Order: sequence, then C-alpha cells, then structure tokens
Amino acid sequence: MSTTKGQNTAYQKVLYPAGIFPQTHPDRLATIGTLRGMRPVSINCCRVLELACGAGNNLIAMASNLSGSEFVGVDLAKNAIASGQALVAGLGLENIRLHHLDVRHVTRERFDRFDYIIAHGLYSWVPRSVREYILAGCREMLNKQGIAYISYNAQPGNHLRDLSRGIMRYHVAHFKDPKEKIRQARGILKFLAESRVKANPYITALKAEFERVVKYTDEVFFHDDLSEIKSYPIQPDWVLALRFSPDGRKVAVGRYDGSLEIYDAPE
Repeated sequence: MSTTKGQNTAYQKVLYPAGIFPQTHPDRLATIGTLRGMRPVSINCCRVLELACGAGNNLIAMASNLSGSEFVGVDLAKNAIASGQALVAGLGLENIRLHHLDVRHVTRERFDRFDYIIAHGLYSWVPRSVREYILAGCREMLNKQGIAYISYNAQPGNHLRDLSRGIMRYHVAHFKDPKEKIRQARGILKFLAESRVKANPYITALKAEFERVVKYTDEVFFHDDLSEIKSYPIQPDWVLALRFSPDGRKVAVGRYDGSLEIYDAPE
C-alpha cells in the first residue's frame, strides 16, 4: 500500500482488508465537478487511476459496471496485487490492469493521462516526499477537466486519536509479532478505559477511542492505529474557499495561510 520498506513489510505481513469506497466513484466525482462548474469526462468512456489500490476491489467494482472505461491500479503490496489480478482474471475483465508498483514510479510516460485519479487512505500514511509526489503526479497525469480525489486525516479532529495511538504504540514498541502487538494494544486501551469507576475527561476520551477501535478488524486496527507513519498534512497554499464574482468574470481564492488572491475566471 505505502512506499517505505518498513511499511511495505507490514502490509505484506498483515494484508489490509479490501474495500469499496463509494465516495471515490467517478460518477460521484463527476457530479461534484459539474456542480462546481467543471466539465468532467463522461464516466462511460473515462480513464481512472487508483494509487495504493490494495487488492483492487474498489476499481474492480467500477470496471464491472463501466465496460467502456479503463481502470489502472498500483500498489506496493505484492500479495494484495496478486490477489486482485487473480480476481480480475476470474471475472474475465479486460478493462482493468493492476500493477505491483511504487506510486513514485507512476508517470505519464508509463501510463499516459487520466480523467480521474484516486488516492484514498494513502496521503496521511506516507513520508512527505511521497505526499509531494502524489500531488505532483496528479498535476502531471490529469487530463484537462480531470479530477483527483485525495483523502487525508486532519486536525484538530484527530487529537483524541493521537492520544490513544501514542499510548498504544509506546506500549507495544518492543513486541515484534503483529498479532501480539494487536492484542497488547487492545489490552492497554481497554485497561485504561476501565481504570476509573468515575471517569474524568481523560478517561472519557480513552473510553471513546476504545469503543471506536473495538469495532475494527485486527487488520484495520493494526494499520490505522499502530502504523509507523500517520501525519496531518496542511499545505499553506491549499485552497480553503473559492468564490466567483456576480458577473462570473473574477474568482477569489482564499488559502490556508490567510492569503486572498483574485484571478480572471477561465472562460
């Protein structure tokens, strides 16, 4: 899934469960783009790239229903890609290709351009250098009117998760076996969540986190809460708000760094 040696080993040892994410579907992305004044390519004849696609279930579901479109998925977890390739072959799908590949090796020269690029559950789990490549790669490989979907964790909403994550990672640091790490991490969080008869705000927060992770499978819990890398990237030049003038000729762009810029609106 991700792109460092340690993380790749972790994803090989403990496969992340394959999933389908409706919010990444080209139909959803095209609708949002259209509502914002874009003219996205029809989902019936588009090219879609998913970075860190895992076993490819998300793309496979799309490819099964959009036979006129082309889908490409890449992931560094060899076992996951092999599983996905076997499923693609079994279904007889000819409009999807899954590649065992580092996302940093995905280039326009190798794969050409795409109308939709998906990076779900990736951006916050990789080093800064890879995050920068993801953004640069989207800029390089998107067609005109193309749309990129990039999910990421954000603050301040994740502060409570960081509280429990820090405790668990410290507690399991000397354990090597993933199963033992999972057992110990769940155990320490449960112990702390139940450590007071009358809970204070600190214990209340830990109890809420315990109730959250108890719903997770061991595999999701291992990667989402015990991962070596978990970041909350905020780029100062990212757009916070965008507004068009009443006559549609100007567009105002507000950024996270507090700056406001005025541009001539594209025709």
